[in-house]
Formats: sequence, structure tokens, C-alpha cells
Amino acid sequence: MNAAKYRDILEENLFQSAQDLRLGQRFTFQQDNDPKHTAKITKEWLRNNSVTILDWPSQSPDLNPIEHLWRDLKMAVHQRSPSNLTELERICKEEWQRIPKSRTIWPAMEPADADTVRSALTAQGTKLQHQETKLNPIAAGVQQLTDRQTELQMEVATQVNRLTAQLQLVVTRLEGLAPSTPATPAPTQPSASSAPTSASPRPARLAPPEKFSGESGECRPFLVQCDFHFKNDPAAFASEQARVRVHGVSSDGQSGSLGHG
Repeated sequence: MNAAKYRDILEENLFQSAQDLRLGQRFTFQQDNDPKHTAKITKEWLRNNSVTILDWPSQSPDLNPIEHLWRDLKMAVHQRSPSNLTELERICKEEWQRIPKSRTIWPAMEPADADTVRSALTAQGTKLQHQETKLNPIAAGVQQLTDRQTELQMEVATQVNRLTAQLQLVVTRLEGLAPSTPATPAPTQPSASSAPTSASPRPARLAPPEKFSGESGECRPFLVQCDFHFKNDPAAFASEQARVRVHGVSSDGQSGSLGHG
């Protein structure tokens, strides 16, 4: 069953049941805190129809007298052992009609009902008192923490204000000590075009090769020197292609003449 179904049941049966029980127009309706009883649509229907509701505490013992009727109905249905939902619905309706009206009147309930209610209320009161005893120290601790937090916030605010005033005083003194000198323009950086360029160093010139003596044994070293100068110092020669002229080297190792031009 949901809240919508419960609201439909109230609309179809509440006022008719109150009329059958001769409760008059001003009666108090009792229900527990089941979610469908406290749903928004249920509360709106009860308010729109001016139904007075009995306040019911949370986590309360089951004191609703209707529970006795539910017990009677369950026992009667169980004895008939319905085999399907259709039989269950039919048997429930039949057994409900068989419950005598005297059973729905409070004096006709169990003789011990008054003592049961009194005992349940006492037990519930003891339970609530025990819970309150546990919660009181926690509430006191929370209050102390709240007070201490307020004190810390005030102390921090005071320290911040004091530091702010001291910082402002230091800034004022520094401004008074600073000399009033005109601002000097920042030095301009020389442009790349005006920057002096250093002349690229001239390559070192090699000393000219020693003059060939004419001896055949010194011919090869002389040629090696000429080749070295040609490769590493070509500017020392008169033309792009330096030449070494060798005139006659005899087959027996005697040199004729060698010149360099």
C-alpha cells in the first residue's frame, strides 16, 4: 500500500466509519507515523477535510487499539487457510464482518489493556530519560566548542587589526624617509645597427718554404712543403693555381733545377 491508496481508503471509509460509530462531526483521528500516513498527499487530504489528528510521538510503542482487531482477523483468516489471493480477499471481508461491534469499543478490549498502556508509557519515558542523560554531556561539549570557536575568531580578528595598523605605520614612515629625486630616464640600449662591429681577424700567413738547395735528397721535403702551403695558404701564391715547376730529375736521383712560381 502506498500513500495514494491510503488516501483513497480514507476518502471512502473515514467519515462513513465515524458516522457508523456515532462519533459525530468533531472526532479525533488516530494513526501512527507510518510513511504513507505522514506523506504530503495524506496530510493535504486530512487538512482539506478538517480532520483533527492525534499527535503521535516518534519511536512510540504500539498503542493503537486497532492492533487487537488485526490480531483477531489474522487468527480467523489463518484458521480458514485460503489457497489464493481471491480466497484471501473474500475470507478477509467475511471475517471482518463477523467481528462484533462490541469488540471495537474500548471497554470491551482486553482487561489488561490499561495496565499494558501504562507500562508501555513508563518504559518509553525511562528510555527517553536514559537517552537524554547520554545526550546532555554531548550537548554541553558542543556548546563549549562553539564558545571556544567564537573566542578564537575574536582573537584572530583582533590580531589581524593590530598587524594591519602596524603595517600601515611602517609604510607611512618609509614614505617619509624616501628622498624626492627626479626620475632618471632609463638608459637606452644601443641598436644593433649602431653597435661597433669588430673586424674579422685576418688569417695568419705561413712562412715561405725554405729555398730548394738542389740536392736530390731534399727534393721530396721541398715538394711536401709546397703542397702544404698551397692547401693552407693559397693567398701566398701569385695565381689561383700555384705551380711548382720541376726541371728534370734524373733517373739516378740527381736533380736538375726546381723553381717555384
